[in-house]
Amino acid sequence: MRKSFYGIAKPLLMKKYIKEIMQLRKGEIFIQNDFINGFSKVYPLFKQSSIKMTLNRLTINRKRTRVTGELDESDDVLWKIDGHTYRLYDKTTDIIS
Repeated sequence: MRKSFYGIAKPLLMKKYIKEIMQLRKGEIFIQNDFINGFSKVYPLFKQSSIKMTLNRLTINRKRTRVTGELDESDDVLWKIDGHTYRLYDKTTDIIS
């Protein structure tokens, strides 16, 4: 069983953070370091490297870093635009090549 510092698994906390704290809307972008720093302020018990790994887990076009078998469609949250820039995943326009 995975350790949960806050009683909720980190991916669920990150989804909640994106929706409720960031209030990220369709088309809005964010920078990875800004996300990590902001999330760390709200949930300081997580290591920054662990936050980055989970951010990649929630990024649908980062297949090589996503562990298959542990994911479902609810983990398809983000789209990585470039090395450090993300936005919400839009299944109607984003195509995985």
